[in-house]
Amino acid sequence: MTDDIYLVILLVVIPSAIFMTKSYVTSKITKSMEYNYNLRLELIKNGKNKEIEILKNENNKEIEILKNENNKKIEILKNELTQEKYIFNRKFDEYVLLMKSLDNYNLESLNLINELITNKMMEFYGEYHKSGRKYTPKVKEIEVEFNNLCMTELSNLKTKSAHYYSQMQSIKYIGSNNVNKLIAQLSLDYAHLDRYLNNSINYISENSWLIFTGEISAMDVPKPPCDINETRELIIKTCREELGISDS
Repeated sequence: MTDDIYLVILLVVIPSAIFMTKSYVTSKITKSMEYNYNLRLELIKNGKNKEIEILKNENNKEIEILKNENNKKIEILKNELTQEKYIFNRKFDEYVLLMKSLDNYNLESLNLINELITNKMMEFYGEYHKSGRKYTPKVKEIEVEFNNLCMTELSNLKTKSAHYYSQMQSIKYIGSNNVNKLIAQLSLDYAHLDRYLNNSINYISENSWLIFTGEISAMDVPKPPCDINETRELIIKTCREELGISDS
């Protein structure tokens, strides 16, 4: 009887103990595996985080480099635009000043020939004719005024001529080849105009009586062998094209 009880106990307890031992071992193994898994996972996470941080730092460095490069390019572009604007304004101012100087010279030279000298000469001979061709104090006064006028106005024209020649020289430093070629042509044209102006004054002075009586015209002086207005218009057109100014 007793032996049977022991046998039963052995048959029940031993398997239970084995099962419990197996469960315990299995639990330990499972926990160990979970720990190892979590440890590896943590290591992987840490490794990935480090890689991510490294990549972020590298990206930040690249971004900073790109920013610096872009800032340098922007600064260079700004300097270039500033320089282009300066050159544009300088050219524009020089071109406008030259055209104004030429216009003033043209106007004053025409006034000198067609109005001032001719009118003063007519006044002189009108008074001379009224006096019975006598050299009265009034006639002498008008003659002195006429001579002074010629000297004064010619001196003024020479000053204006020197001024626009100086401006032509200034444009040579900033103008394009096409503009400079036309400026050189204009310089020759105005040299012809200067000679024409002097010839006109001499012609009027030498033939004043015949002009007064209407036997000859004050405008019979041979014209200069050039068309200044044509050259001037070409310069304006070329300057506008060079500066990018549209005709509209």
